[in-house]
Amino acid sequence: MTSLEERQKVITFLNEETTAGARLADACLLIGLSMRTSQRWRVGGVVHSDQRPISQHESQ
Repeated sequence: MTSLEERQKVITFLNEETTAGARLADACLLIGLSMRTSQRWRVGGVVHSDQRPISQHESQ
């Protein structure tokens, strides 16, 4: 999982690159992130933390 702080740094980088003229697809490819993931991370212009529930695994 990616921490909220890491997500914010990545989104800031993507915003800087696209403002400078890069295409979002190219910037995402450069850092190894899918465009869809970048869209999920910033819903409504706000960077969100991971919303998946934390699962507890039972020992066998």
